[in-house]
Amino acid sequence: LMADFEVLSTLVTSLILANNPEPVAAETLRLLKKVCENAKLDDDKFRRLPASNRTVKEKIRDVEGGQEFLDAVGFAPEPATGDWVMRTR
Repeated sequence: LMADFEVLSTLVTSLILANNPEPVAAETLRLLKKVCENAKLDDDKFRRLPASNRTVKEKIRDVEGGQEFLDAVGFAPEPATGDWVMRTR
């Protein structure tokens, strides 16, 4: 299972790098790394990415491959709010 995660995250990272200008891709990957690190903390506020958060929208969700990366690391959109929420603990 861990090998599948590593392969998937590598493929999605490649998608982000291949389909976005370098500065955009670098900023998106920096933010995604921070999201992943924060999601490991024992604080539910870091396990939810609000749909209303402009940075999340513009620098992750609107970037090609950003939503796929969130999905690959365990986030899923919550239909009622549009927020991306960590599926598992």
